[in-house]
Amino acid sequence: MRIPGPEHQEDGGLSAVAAAGGLHRYQLRLHEAHGPVVRFQLPGADTAVSVADPVLLEATAHIDTRPEELFAFLDPLCEAGNLQVLPADEHTPWRRLLFSVLAGRPAHERHFARFTELAQELADGWAGPSPATTGSAARPGNPVASTSRERRRARRARPG
Repeated sequence: MRIPGPEHQEDGGLSAVAAAGGLHRYQLRLHEAHGPVVRFQLPGADTAVSVADPVLLEATAHIDTRPEELFAFLDPLCEAGNLQVLPADEHTPWRRLLFSVLAGRPAHERHFARFTELAQELADGWAGPSPATTGSAARPGNPVASTSRERRRARRARPG
């Protein structure tokens, strides 16, 4: 079976990942162009496969092996102990534990709204204060909130 994907690149796919603005955006583009299962190059690994189909992902969740070098290029970007870069013998027990709690469409569907809320708060925190919260707008007592927690409090405090 031939898995669809982009043409082989001499730089191992690095330029394609960079041009997309990062690995996640690159994978989103690949899935849009090639479907729910796509083959592509990662720097340091000749071939990787990304699965964006929930049923197939469930069916492959038990596979605990991957080439050690697959995510080696992320090592300098991840904190120590990040599941993405741990060796297989350390990664497998954690992956099994997390999958036992989080895997499966019913769990995802049940918690989707909360996951979305948490992801938005995290993204807001990474974005930092908005332009409206800098300079004179950031004075004490100003209703413009500068953190996710402050924005949530401000939303709850609003009438109606």
